[in-house]
Amino acid sequence: MLVIGSVTAIGLIVGIGFVTWYRPWELIWGATPEELARSMPGDELVSRPTFNATRAVTVGRRPEDIWPWIAQIGYGRGGWYSYDLLDNLGRHSAERILPEFQHVSAGDLIPMGPGEGTGMWVKDFVPDRSALWWDKKNQLTTWAWALDPMPDGRTRLVTRVRSSASWRHPTTLFWLLMVEVADFPMMRKCLLGIKRRAEALAPADRVVAGGASHRLSSTVGLAAVVFSALYFLSDLIELAQGRFSTPQLALTGVAEAAIPLFVIGLYVMQRPRIGRLGLIGAIGYAYSFVFFTGTAVFAMVNRTSDWGALSDRLGPSVLIHGAVMVMQARPSDSRSSARVCSRAGRGLR
Repeated sequence: MLVIGSVTAIGLIVGIGFVTWYRPWELIWGATPEELARSMPGDELVSRPTFNATRAVTVGRRPEDIWPWIAQIGYGRGGWYSYDLLDNLGRHSAERILPEFQHVSAGDLIPMGPGEGTGMWVKDFVPDRSALWWDKKNQLTTWAWALDPMPDGRTRLVTRVRSSASWRHPTTLFWLLMVEVADFPMMRKCLLGIKRRAEALAPADRVVAGGASHRLSSTVGLAAVVFSALYFLSDLIELAQGRFSTPQLALTGVAEAAIPLFVIGLYVMQRPRIGRLGLIGAIGYAYSFVFFTGTAVFAMVNRTSDWGALSDRLGPSVLIHGAVMVMQARPSDSRSSARVCSRAGRGLR
């Protein structure tokens, strides 16, 4: 009798602690009062939830650097970045971005386990900003993600799960036990897993205090625009003169000498996204423009009149270096190059 009474007392204490302290704390873990009060996609679909959890974490990366980890989430995909033995059948969650799982469409299934149709469906999404999943069949649960940019270049990653119990469904009791007991440890681990992966992907581009990474991208983007404009101006001067001139060649040399620096800079900032082929392309472009800078200096020193005369003096080396540039710009790398230039240009806006 004493044992039964002790067990009952312990159970009562644990139950009271769970309801009065643990549950209120874990339902709002990491979230600010403003994040708790605001509406999120899908709130209207479950208007009277029995379970309503909003959790958040600050990630030292931009939203577009975090989105790929959310896009590929799911069993048999990138995993759940949580306790893999429990939610991914022991398969380790991805530590890299998986291109084959980056395409997101409304109606896609996000698998939560083995078995056909086991999971949640994408109801709506805004790339790099938000995603909404729901249990399309029963329409009792929504799972929303939000990526809110901060002024210093970091991001608030906010997630909200809303669920309404319905005793008409035989799995309701299991679902309640799962969300009330297991949801928070798994979700906390998931959020921290996304944070760790996103921040570790590109250490050179990591956001630091004062928005230094943003200033770096702005500087590189501005350099690309300014020196490209100088290069274009030198071409216009040559076209107007019909020949080379010392000021025009000096302008060309200055513009060409700077191009290798920001090409290599772009690679350093985004090297995980463009990989080793991107490094080969960056080195190829940089080397080609070092050569062309040398040709501008050569033309000035030797008072070469035009490109025809310069080509005659240098021979086939001009064509060889031009071919190097064309090879580095082959179609297989064009998308990566465009993404890199686009990201640098964002720093200007």
